[in-house]
Amino acid sequence: MLDGDVLEITEAATTLAANESLDQGSAPSVTNRGSHTNELPGTSGTMGTAGSTTPTKGDAEAPSLVVVKSTTNVATDSLASDTLDVATTPSDSAATATVLPAAPLLIPARAPWEISALAGIFSSTAHYQGGNSNTWNDGVNRVTTSSFGGELMHMGRNFGMGLGIHYSSYAERIAIGEARTNSSTITNYWFLTPVDTTILFITDSIHAGTDSAYYLGESVPVTVNVLTEGADTTTTTSVTRQARTVENRTSYVEIPFLLDAHLVQGRWTLGVRGGPTVGLLTGRTGALPKPTNDGYTEFGDQAFREVMLGYTARAYIRYRWNAAWSIGLEPAIRGQLMNSLGEGVIDRRATAFGGMLSLTYRLR
Repeated sequence: MLDGDVLEITEAATTLAANESLDQGSAPSVTNRGSHTNELPGTSGTMGTAGSTTPTKGDAEAPSLVVVKSTTNVATDSLASDTLDVATTPSDSAATATVLPAAPLLIPARAPWEISALAGIFSSTAHYQGGNSNTWNDGVNRVTTSSFGGELMHMGRNFGMGLGIHYSSYAERIAIGEARTNSSTITNYWFLTPVDTTILFITDSIHAGTDSAYYLGESVPVTVNVLTEGADTTTTTSVTRQARTVENRTSYVEIPFLLDAHLVQGRWTLGVRGGPTVGLLTGRTGALPKPTNDGYTEFGDQAFREVMLGYTARAYIRYRWNAAWSIGLEPAIRGQLMNSLGEGVIDRRATAFGGMLSLTYRLR
């Protein structure tokens, strides 16, 4: 659009009344506020800046003079072409200007700042390592969570940078089986074991001389009880951890430091945006099995990191319906780079992927 057109027209018409005026030596003058020096046709005088033009006394009549000075300032994002028609003959009473407007730019040349509001849903889970997590890690399932926030970006032609504030939740559902322990007790005891045998009983003896003798006997079957030591083993099975399904959830206020790359095609904008995040823990619920398999540790009793480092990344497509407002669809992924548990042998790191809707206002 035109910032302004300044059209200054100074019209001085000099008419020599009659030969009487010439005889009297009077010479009308025309003052010109222009910036050029022109010679009046039909006269021998000259016209200069802030000067005067004096016709020659011998001329019968000096023609009318119109001096036009036109200054036009056009903004860089304004009309593609202007048509300016100015009357320069004595018969024209005024200068006329005809402007052919062009459609304004959708986005002003100087509009680098934008503010966005975002909200969406994510599919979240957590990855566990260490301790006894290998006994129940197969039971970890995803949970749907929500996220919302705002961002302030300084946008260039194809790149931008800025900050945001997001409220995010990470959650997972774990089906944990019961844990059992077996104990064995050995008890020693004594018992009699019957043994069948034969005992020879001597019933008589015969002496043949002084050097020899013969014995007569009878074999009698008997049962002998032998004392034997034995051991008794008793095995006892006890349940140390009941089966349970728990849903663990941690919530953070995250501050992302964002870099942006984008391409604008008419009303459509395609881009990617992401960067590191700093999360502040705001809440936690749930429980985890103890490493000793003797019950659960509630999240309220579990030490957690209060400050978490993470990441966020997303692609977006936006449609701008006027110079200021646009709406977008933005698939995203986010996660944690550190163990969210403050201490212990178990490591927990959460991730989530999903999509967000955005409403963006371009500051002007």
